Amino acid sequence: MSMIPDFFVIGAPKCGTTALSEYLRQHPRVFFSNPKEPRFWCSDLENNPHAERWLVTTDDVNEYLKLFRDANKDHMAIGEGSTLYLFSQAAVLRILAFNPSARFIVMVRNPVEMFHSWHSYLVRQFHEDVKCPEKAWALQADRQAGRHIPAMCDIPRKLQYKQIISLGEQVERLLSIVPREQVHIIPREPPSHHILRRPDHRARHIARRPPPPRRLRHPRRRT
Repeated sequence: MSMIPDFFVIGAPKCGTTALSEYLRQHPRVFFSNPKEPRFWCSDLENNPHAERWLVTTDDVNEYLKLFRDANKDHMAIGEGSTLYLFSQAAVLRILAFNPSARFIVMVRNPVEMFHSWHSYLVRQFHEDVKCPEKAWALQADRQAGRHIPAMCDIPRKLQYKQIISLGEQVERLLSIVPREQVHIIPREPPSHHILRRPDHRARHIARRPPPPRRLRHPRRRT
């Protein structure tokens, strides 16, 4: 029988979540899904039926739980890291219905830096065919109306850059539905600050046994 995930790195994209997930994966008592981003819970993000998809999608929770079949009772935390969950308006609610005690990790950064990094990433992945950031930004209204969507873009709403980088609104929505002690917010830092030196530091914030609220501190404070 599969273990169920109890923590979720829900965003934001291009804020350091891949590095965080890899360091957590190194901890012997943390199990992290492969792939990192199954995107199972964001059912409100419509897919482009013409796009070539590289992720296997399913609506069956039992199929989703197969991602965690190698987890066992020795793992103090079991998680995944779909970075569009924070942007999605459905994902967190669906996760809480599935596991009310789930904990959420959010990484944030300067929105201007995030926009340029996100746009460059989409260009590299062929999800964006406008290489000029300013021109891509100007196309948001047209794309919201369904025009100028690149054929390879799997989720057209990823091209709504202003919405994607509006992290303040997304975090406010998250905190309006999730108890504060179940949320850990991490400002993006250079990798030499905490994660590289202490890969178990984040793991203690997501431990399933026990999860005392006082462990959820600002990452710049020392424990």
